[in-house]
Amino acid sequence: SYRLTPADRGWPVSLSVMDVNGRIRARLVDGRVAAGPQSLEWRWRGAGVQAVAHGIYWCVLESGRTHLARRIVLL
Repeated sequence: SYRLTPADRGWPVSLSVMDVNGRIRARLVDGRVAAGPQSLEWRWRGAGVQAVAHGIYWCVLESGRTHLARRIVLL
């Protein structure tokens, strides 16, 4: 589960999961999101229906001037 709050109302939001090589494995949010807290859950699936492999991933949030990245370790 990941919670986000867009810094500015109306900015498009992108929330992606990337592998260590920078490839997007899953795009969780891509578009406008209402202002305020948002929550979602990633069920360890890639762009298709296959589960992603164990390893290190980055959860990357971009919205307006905000760019955040958090490391995820899947055991």
